[in-house]
Amino acid sequence: MIAFDEPIAFDAALKKLGDKTPLPTDMSSAELRDAWSPDLRRRSLFSARTTKAQILQAYQDQLGALLRGETNVATVRAQMQDAYAWLGYDPATGFEGDEDLGIPPAEAGSKLDLSSDARIDLVVKTNMQQVQNYAFREAGQTPGSRWSWPCYELVRISPRMVPRGMRLNKGALEHVVGEDWPSRWEMAGGQFYGLGRMIARKDDGIWERLGDSAIFGDALDASVPPFAFNSGFGWREVSRDECIALGVIDRDDKVDAAVLKMNEGLSVNAAKFDADFLKALRADLTTAIEKGRLKLKS
Repeated sequence: MIAFDEPIAFDAALKKLGDKTPLPTDMSSAELRDAWSPDLRRRSLFSARTTKAQILQAYQDQLGALLRGETNVATVRAQMQDAYAWLGYDPATGFEGDEDLGIPPAEAGSKLDLSSDARIDLVVKTNMQQVQNYAFREAGQTPGSRWSWPCYELVRISPRMVPRGMRLNKGALEHVVGEDWPSRWEMAGGQFYGLGRMIARKDDGIWERLGDSAIFGDALDASVPPFAFNSGFGWREVSRDECIALGVIDRDDKVDAAVLKMNEGLSVNAAKFDADFLKALRADLTTAIEKGRLKLKS
């Protein structure tokens, strides 16, 4: 379980965070899934309806400080709220110009309110978990690690008052068929071992499918946890001996490497963006339009 108030010396996670390009957008989460490719979402630092690159850069700076153990979540929350205030953000009207973009007003304090505790916590924790798990996966891709720890197991790492796949009905939890993680695991082609354990090889395509928004509407198009918004599930490595004993692999099986390069060759169809928005975006970020494609420069 990630303890965000504790120092985290994790150079690989810092590199992954630095590889993410802040990308402002006026779109909702649903619109982003339709308009942006999974690669663009996976390799960008963004938040729905967040049109200011300064805010996203502030998130990137604060996340870096968290990873270096220089701050804590409470301080990050306060710093981000100061940034929103400095840029004139108001939940009812957004940033200056947001109303012209058709961005609807948000209820103060809700997750649609960009400056709320709930929204800032969601952005911070989602991005922290992703960059740490990218680093965790990268560390597990050496030949020795793939041999000794060839598989991951999907497990709960953070409790939830209402777990995914459950809902409150008259004060009691009831099951929602097909939404819980074992159901998703099965839908994504996973097999169960032992007493319903969700284990797969490190090079199994299930780790891509669990985060595929074409399969699951709330997925983050990530090949590392969290695979969906506000998920309390993560993964752990499983030893070779245990994998063999459970029948996940055979004794002589070798697992291939599966390392993701986050920003290599990243582009998106520029026609999906408003012309004025593109102009502002290019002023804020290192981008270029080549042959009708918006490309992020490293």
